[in-house]
Amino acid sequence: MAENHPVAFRWPMQAKLKGAKLIHVDPRFTRTSAVADIHAPIRSGSDVAFLGGLVNHVLQSERWNTDPFFKEFVVRFDATGKTVAAINRALLERGIHGGKPLRGEFPDLGESALYCVTEVHSQADIDRLADAIREIVR
Repeated sequence: MAENHPVAFRWPMQAKLKGAKLIHVDPRFTRTSAVADIHAPIRSGSDVAFLGGLVNHVLQSERWNTDPFFKEFVVRFDATGKTVAAINRALLERGIHGGKPLRGEFPDLGESALYCVTEVHSQADIDRLADAIREIVR
């Protein structure tokens, strides 16, 4: 990849600087292999079998089967006197995507919104969302 796509190769290198392990799967030893943490010199034609083994490893791993990749939570805004639509507009003005209004699918939840936080969100992102909602509903 380093030879054929030098501009795009900066992304794997930045990930490596942040702690990611770089695995290079190629029968040849190249400049990419030289900077990789692991060089897997598979035989030509065995790439599908290698990929199948990799997918199997991930699917059988404890983390895949136990750790959630996102967290969902519902916030009820009935007591604030504001609608989810109004809160979402105010969040968007702050550059934050709002929650999914639930009134249509679950009328008994009133003015409630579903929020989802994935692994790409930091604690600072979550705190920013909470602080913005607190400010908006005052």
